[in-house]
Amino acid sequence: MPVPGFTRDNLKRHHNLRGPVVVGIPMTEMIYREAFWPFMFLVRDGMKEGDRLIPTIQVAVPAEARNSIIEDFLAMPAHFRFLFMFDSDMVVPMEAIDAMSGYDVPFVSGYCTYKNPPYFPVASVKDQVITLHGEQVQTYRNITNWEPFQGIHECDATGAAALCLRRDLLEAIEPPYFKHEAGGEDYYFCRKVQAARLPGYEDGVPILLSTDIPIGHIGLRTAWPMDWFTHKDAYYAEHPENAEIDAVVVGIQPEVAAAD
Repeated sequence: MPVPGFTRDNLKRHHNLRGPVVVGIPMTEMIYREAFWPFMFLVRDGMKEGDRLIPTIQVAVPAEARNSIIEDFLAMPAHFRFLFMFDSDMVVPMEAIDAMSGYDVPFVSGYCTYKNPPYFPVASVKDQVITLHGEQVQTYRNITNWEPFQGIHECDATGAAALCLRRDLLEAIEPPYFKHEAGGEDYYFCRKVQAARLPGYEDGVPILLSTDIPIGHIGLRTAWPMDWFTHKDAYYAEHPENAEIDAVVVGIQPEVAAAD
């Protein structure tokens, strides 16, 4: 599928010139049938000699699986700069590794929705802090106006469906990286990312999401980001009290495209 900002030629060049990437799949259930062949294409065409696939054990808790992968990645030699991690119920395009590592940012996510109707996008902005069972909990609101193939956006939180994480970011975060708590382990990790301080990111690391990398989410069927936009009008007609939310596009350009 096309990735704006990356021509076929510069994606191929980046694939040939980029450093090795580590790929990890947190296994909480299984590799789904719908994900099997896309995964095989990702291994055959998206990975290259020198890349590593971290073997994972099947566990019941997603946070435990993700933390294990990050710990294994950080134990590898430093020339592995990027960890590309995606869940086993996701359908990932084969250009995802090259395109997402090509941005060369500490954190970038693919674009995913929830797997059930109306397929809300997972990307969110902070809402209010509430008290739940005696604890202060940050709540979020889903961002609803980001159409696929519209570049990179910044948000406050997103899921861990498909993440490209740079080594220096993970080294700057105190474990646990993911932790099950009210609000979810994905958003817990995003808050730790925002609190991290790196050279050039003294005010915190942004949560970036590339709408150019749509990710399929396997449920009763495979849900894609465009599915939300086919349900959106009907949803808001039925729920006029819910406001749509947009956010600013930050306008980062991939380094491999800038080289042309």
